[in-house]
Amino acid sequence: GVATLIALGYGLSQSSARRESLQAGFTGALAAANADTWATELGVLSSQQPRLITTGRPVTPGTSGGITLLGSAAAALGALFLGAGMWVMQGCRKSLASLPLIGLLSGLAGSFFDSLLGATVQAMYYCPVCDKETERRVHKCGTKTKPLRGISWINNDIVNFGATLFGALTAMCLHIPFRGRR
Repeated sequence: GVATLIALGYGLSQSSARRESLQAGFTGALAAANADTWATELGVLSSQQPRLITTGRPVTPGTSGGITLLGSAAAALGALFLGAGMWVMQGCRKSLASLPLIGLLSGLAGSFFDSLLGATVQAMYYCPVCDKETERRVHKCGTKTKPLRGISWINNDIVNFGATLFGALTAMCLHIPFRGRR
């Protein structure tokens, strides 16, 4: 959603400076999403127990807000890969050579923001039948879950929106020092 809104703004903008800033924001939004995906998919393979981003206490794998070194490294690679890919798709122009770095930093920022939201405000539920914590109101076993913590309307979709928005805004701020360097 965030990347789509930014792309619409880019298409409607006549200012080249604004378009460059929006391009950085687009990269940041997608880098945050990619970083979070890589962190989740590869982080679960970690041999070390995840730790809650807010307190550092050990949590079970798959817990919202849990991070590992492997997952964080995967997030960095995913964000860098996205930023580098955007630069390549733009013809490796010298004026956009900062995109890989912007992708790396904004993607990591968005991914860690996602973990922070997951650990603090995301609605979490408890399945009394399976004795498991879940993000779903109805567990995969079919049992209606009970509220455990978080704000009821802040689900995973809202967290992902917030993380990609944070990544986009971070990228747009990071783009500012690179504007004049061509």
